[in-house]
Amino acid sequence: MYSNNIAIKTTLFDLDSTVKTYLVEFHAKREDGQEAKAYMKLFLNDPPRNGTCTISPSVGVATEVNFQFTCSDWIDEDGIDSYRVYGKNIQS
Repeated sequence: MYSNNIAIKTTLFDLDSTVKTYLVEFHAKREDGQEAKAYMKLFLNDPPRNGTCTISPSVGVATEVNFQFTCSDWIDEDGIDSYRVYGKNIQS
């Protein structure tokens, strides 16, 4: 099996909120018996805080209306690279 991705259940990070650094250890063993190990340090970032986001208009059909998202006053000591907006289709 080959992959460039790993997955970690988010519940791991809920075990102890004071832990901000994790050392992940990977083990691999080939069929011929050769083994290898790799290590990766993960640093958890605290989420941004104190900001707000608004959408205008608050109601509309996505294919018919241009929505404008405005986010302001967010604080993050590590900086904010981008914002992501998710939508949900709600049927009445």
